[in-house]
Amino acid sequence: MPIDLSGMSELLNRLQAVGGNVKQAEEKALKKGAEVIRQAISDSAPTGTKNPQTWQYKAGKKYAVEHLKDNIILSKILGSGVRRYINVGPEGHFFYARFFEFGTVKMSAKPFMEPAFLAKRQETKDAMKEVIAEAIRDV
Repeated sequence: MPIDLSGMSELLNRLQAVGGNVKQAEEKALKKGAEVIRQAISDSAPTGTKNPQTWQYKAGKKYAVEHLKDNIILSKILGSGVRRYINVGPEGHFFYARFFEFGTVKMSAKPFMEPAFLAKRQETKDAMKEVIAEAIRDV
C-alpha cells in the first residue's frame, strides 16, 4: 500500500536547489518512514504464549521459539526514480502471518498489518518530511 507524499517532491527540489545530497536524504527519509510502519506492525502483531527465550526440540534439533512481532523486517530500497519504496512485513519463515491478516477457510481474518499501516500514515509522512527538512537546514 503506497503512501501519498504530496509536498515531498517540492522539498526534494528545494534540497537540490541549495546543493544538498538528494539521493542520500531520500534514502534516509524512506528508511525513517518504513521504520515507523515496521514498529507499528510489530506492536500490533499477534504473539503466542511461549517465552521467546525458551528452546524447543524438533526432529532432534534445538531452536529458539520466536514471535512474529520480533521478526517484522524491512527490505532494501527497491524501485527507481520517483517510485522507490521499502517493503515492510514478516520475515520469510513467518509465512503464517498472512493467515492472520487475510484468514483461511477455517479461520476468520484478524488483520494487524493493514490497520497498523493505516493508523501510522500521517506519522510516517511527518517523519519523512522532517528528514528532508533537516537535510535542507544542514546545507
